[in-house]
Amino acid sequence: MPKYLASPLRVSATVIALTGLFAGACSSGGSASRDAVAPDSGVDKPETVDAYQPGTITADVAGLDRAALGNPDVSVADAAIPDSPLPTSDGAPDTLKADALEPDALRADVLEPDAAPTCGNGQLDPGEECDPTNLDGKTCAAFGYAGNGLVCKADCTFDTSACCGDGTIGVGEECDGLALGGKDCVAQGCLGGQLGCDASCTFDRSQCTVCTCGDGAIDVGEECDTTNLNGKTCATFGYAGSGLACKADCTFDKSACCGDGTIGVGEGCDGAALGGRDCVALGCLGGQLRCDASCTFDKSQCTLCSCGDGAIDVGEECDTTNLGGKGCATQGFVGGTLACRADCAFDTTGCHNCGNAALDPGEQCDGSQLGGKTCQTQGFDGGPLSCTSNCAFDVVGCYRCGDGVKNGPTEQCDGSDFGGKTCPTLGFAGGTLKCTSTCRLSGCSTSGFVSISPGPFTMGSPPNEPCSSSISMKTQHQVTLTHSFEMQSTEATQGEFQAAMGYNPATFGSCGASCPIENVNWHQAAAYCNALSAQKALAACYSCSGSGTSVTCEEAAAYSGASIYTCPGYRLPTEAEWEYAYRAGTTTALYDGPRDPAACLCTPVDANVDKIGWYCGNSAVTYAGCMDGTPWGAAKCAGTHPAAQKLANNWGLYDMAGNVWEWGHDWSQNDLGSSAVTDPWGAATGSNRVVRGGCWVHGFGMEAATRNSISPSHGDFAIGFRPVRTN
Repeated sequence: MPKYLASPLRVSATVIALTGLFAGACSSGGSASRDAVAPDSGVDKPETVDAYQPGTITADVAGLDRAALGNPDVSVADAAIPDSPLPTSDGAPDTLKADALEPDALRADVLEPDAAPTCGNGQLDPGEECDPTNLDGKTCAAFGYAGNGLVCKADCTFDTSACCGDGTIGVGEECDGLALGGKDCVAQGCLGGQLGCDASCTFDRSQCTVCTCGDGAIDVGEECDTTNLNGKTCATFGYAGSGLACKADCTFDKSACCGDGTIGVGEGCDGAALGGRDCVALGCLGGQLRCDASCTFDKSQCTLCSCGDGAIDVGEECDTTNLGGKGCATQGFVGGTLACRADCAFDTTGCHNCGNAALDPGEQCDGSQLGGKTCQTQGFDGGPLSCTSNCAFDVVGCYRCGDGVKNGPTEQCDGSDFGGKTCPTLGFAGGTLKCTSTCRLSGCSTSGFVSISPGPFTMGSPPNEPCSSSISMKTQHQVTLTHSFEMQSTEATQGEFQAAMGYNPATFGSCGASCPIENVNWHQAAAYCNALSAQKALAACYSCSGSGTSVTCEEAAAYSGASIYTCPGYRLPTEAEWEYAYRAGTTTALYDGPRDPAACLCTPVDANVDKIGWYCGNSAVTYAGCMDGTPWGAAKCAGTHPAAQKLANNWGLYDMAGNVWEWGHDWSQNDLGSSAVTDPWGAATGSNRVVRGGCWVHGFGMEAATRNSISPSHGDFAIGFRPVRTN
């Protein structure tokens, strides 16, 4: 018997319809009439109608194998039970015995279900988008993306994560849309700007600023770099000639290439540009002058010409090797080799102007004309820059601080090369001679003083420096000190003040003789400096009257204003001297590094401040007479500490940050300005004097550039000083 494949829905419909017939047969004494099917059921009526025989049910199951009627998976929907038995092929009603519908009379395999889809068989089955490598001809472009990263996932659906444009950085992609993988312009070797991602998922640096153009190496985004043309020539761009160059923005300059329509160096013509020349100008009687592919004149359409015969005719500058006695000099150049082109015009490409003491195109320098360049602009620390005979920089005389060799007049030393100098030969009593990172001598001392050499430095701080105090303006500007001076390696101590002045005004007397003197005003500090000068028989820098805590001082008339630097005695440091000494060649906020932006106050402790000074984060003490520092954020029992217990700076100066504020010589001024200055000395007059360096009770003020000012008649538990003297 043939098998019929039918949906479960159709078979179930048949079973239910037959069930209705069975019920009708039972209810009418074993026979079923045509009334068993509703007249409006929509089932077509047969042409032949016979009465049902007792015990039988005649029905057409719409072409289904009768065995299928016993299949429980057959559905109701597609069964069609007619009103009466349908004729068979022999005209007799087809009958189906009710008792024949036994389960064992039905074959279980009559209706075979469709095969289930199998993901992973390489075939696209219903419900699958793809199957392993079978992508159904799809690519990333089918989903609106770029690239070729479309793959099929284990569940036979498409995976577009590696397609360019989906916002996810996939294999082989540098970026994708706004996803830059944490990269920025700085990470690409530029100083700043906005890094982008192009349509091919590679970085777009077009909005980045100040990349590495000019270093001779071709970087991402550069077509060329100085003389490095990456192997390209005019021919690469469809032009002739050898005039391809690189512009300052690292893009190609094709203006001197033959074929761009502009007559460049070494070209007689270019395209339709003939420079006003015609056949007659080139020694011919007439005709049409043209320009050939090598940017030389094409006289093939000129008539009666003679260029190339070795004789200089009318309209010819030269002819082959016949230059008519002319040379580069007659053409306005300094030197070189003049030649003759095929169109009998001079070829000056071999001429040059090197030696005319003027910077011409292609020259780095010319004689003494260096274009404002120095050894420093060429990456060196000093020395004389010169120019070679071919107008290129000669850096033989340049040197770098740190090469271990003392070079030039601007280096006092280099590494261990002190130039034969020692502390005694420099006029000092002792100390350990050192060479700073800026190649300057330091480390010598006379009775606790450190010698400091003159030099330039940047005073002030950048506006975004962490923990920067807004006490007063500190705009960055260049300062040059032209004199050497010595500064006491520590703040003046209580013991030293007692010995020189005969009294001790310190609030923290219990701290001891080695602790800094404090609770002194500017006048008392100046009077102490005069006392030191008197001990050494040196001229006093201040004129004072009164004594003890009642003393008043002002600059001595002979050393007022800028003349303070000429005073041979002891004095207070100018604001510029103090910051120069604090920095000791460094450029960070603190002389041992930057401030921690998360530790600008007393807590948490700033690790770099903790290494070099006493401030509110570490100033707790145990001696009697301490002060309650909690109003400022310090410890319950806090105060000053003995000198020189923290890390000294590069020049051997201790406690430049913290312990006590230090009086400066200058009258205070709000803004020091941005102009470069030499040997500044502050305002001519004012109401406050400068103090620097911070103290034990504050979290601010420890930085090199932080400025503060106080009335010169004021003194308290947080203000001291350290003297200096011009050498």
